[in-house]
Amino acid sequence: MIRKLPEEVVRKIAAGEVVVGAFSVVKELVENSLDAESKRIDIEIIKGGKEYIRVSDNGIGMSEEEILLAVKPHTTSKIYSVEDLYRIKTYGFRGEALSSIVRVSRVVITSGKEGSTYASKVKIEGGEILGIEKVHASKGTTVEVRDLFFNIPARRKFLKSASIEARMVTETVQKFILAKPEVHFTFKKDGKVVYNAIPSDLKARLSVVMPDVKVRDMVEISFERRWIRIWGLISKPGIWRKTRSGIYVFVNGRSVISPEIIKAIEIGYGEALPKGMHPVAVVFVEVPSDKIDVNVHPQKTEVKFSDVQFVEMSVRDAVRKYVSKTWKRDLLPRETGYKEPKRTQAVFKEPTSLVEIKKSFSRVEPRESGKWNFLMILRDRYILVEDEESLLIIDYHAAHERVIYEKLKERFSKGELESTRLIIPIEMQLENVLIDVALENKEQLEKFGFEFKIDGNSISLESIPSILPVSNATESFKEILDELRLSKIAGFGDTIQKILADMACKSAVKTGDRIDSSSAIELLRIIEEKGITSCPHGRPLVFRLSFSDLDKYFGRE
Repeated sequence: MIRKLPEEVVRKIAAGEVVVGAFSVVKELVENSLDAESKRIDIEIIKGGKEYIRVSDNGIGMSEEEILLAVKPHTTSKIYSVEDLYRIKTYGFRGEALSSIVRVSRVVITSGKEGSTYASKVKIEGGEILGIEKVHASKGTTVEVRDLFFNIPARRKFLKSASIEARMVTETVQKFILAKPEVHFTFKKDGKVVYNAIPSDLKARLSVVMPDVKVRDMVEISFERRWIRIWGLISKPGIWRKTRSGIYVFVNGRSVISPEIIKAIEIGYGEALPKGMHPVAVVFVEVPSDKIDVNVHPQKTEVKFSDVQFVEMSVRDAVRKYVSKTWKRDLLPRETGYKEPKRTQAVFKEPTSLVEIKKSFSRVEPRESGKWNFLMILRDRYILVEDEESLLIIDYHAAHERVIYEKLKERFSKGELESTRLIIPIEMQLENVLIDVALENKEQLEKFGFEFKIDGNSISLESIPSILPVSNATESFKEILDELRLSKIAGFGDTIQKILADMACKSAVKTGDRIDSSSAIELLRIIEEKGITSCPHGRPLVFRLSFSDLDKYFGRE
């Protein structure tokens, strides 16, 4: 039987689309504060926001009548007609945020206008007005939210842990700090000040959000074409991350999820961007309001462009213009980290006569390694072998990496990964979100061999995995935290495979390291025995050239 849902059920369903966690409450309230022309916004959460959220501003404020109207569904001062939906210039406009929040929590709204002696204080619980009073307060609005989803237990139990909810709120605040450098933001978590971002410029704000990124490594971009303007900061070639966690995209001042723009940013780097790496970027895209639809997602995190190809092309060209200026100056020494392979042991000396050529080949004595005959090592990076049908070239680093990975996986499953205690701890500065990630996963990270202490934004590494070179410890630790950050869960899941693969990569033999024949033969034995065909990241280990193809090439058919 088909029946009409009760109005209360309909409104709670609608509220659940807008309010999905503490971070979405903070996002909606801060956007309201920005629309109210606030120059200072104070944010506070307790226990990840599940217990308490407070957002206070010095904006234009509301009267008692306006507060009572604002908490009702679909009440807004931003739009008057359908056409206005395509001319949006504010953050909020749908009239759903405040009404959704008050319907699933206990809320107190205090607001006063400039010139008024008193402010109105309204208490609401589950959408019901409990009381109204007049209080002494300055101009602006304060919204306090307690016990999120208290009246929808099924939704409350799906909230994440307090630490993860807090991390997601922190990420939300970071986006506002970057988006609005002219606004003073403070953020307090469980009584501790996380951010006190005074009005400044974008570079200063980037240093607040990502203290591990040096401003000198960033390039300012500014680009205009027809009806689009693109500006912001992008990292110079060589300043990469293994995840996209360092890319922030804003469209008309609104933080959005836009795979098209992120892809265009990375395409703009061209050959300067190594495969599997991602830049650090804070990119603002400004377009006329009639060229964009921001009404495609309940939480307004996605946008739709009227001409997405034009936008992608413009972003790509904007990035390319500035990357090309730094390519010759910065790319080789910083992006590749290239070092000339060590000339410790030449396999062949360049022959000067046919006699010497014959002698040089006579020195190569095939040695059996299972079904393969070891021939030689090429350029301290490839192993040359043969079987009955083919000549094979094996990438030593990739093979070594995979063998280490298999050993790490086996030892980790048994809890047998060894660590090395450092005589001098390694100190590093990290952004607040990564500090939170480290705290959330401290026990698991110790299983990998990382032991550390945290003091504010500083982490002191006291022990590292024994297999990991000390020189790679900082980079490896940051990359592991980034992987965990993107997983959005306290456990590892598939992330464990990526972490072990990255540790193996950092530990494997690199180009230029001396490779002796006995090590190469042992490596061949292991990969043949285990049937290994690729590195942990999926790259092939072996290039096969059949003797029949060689015969065809030289006309020996």
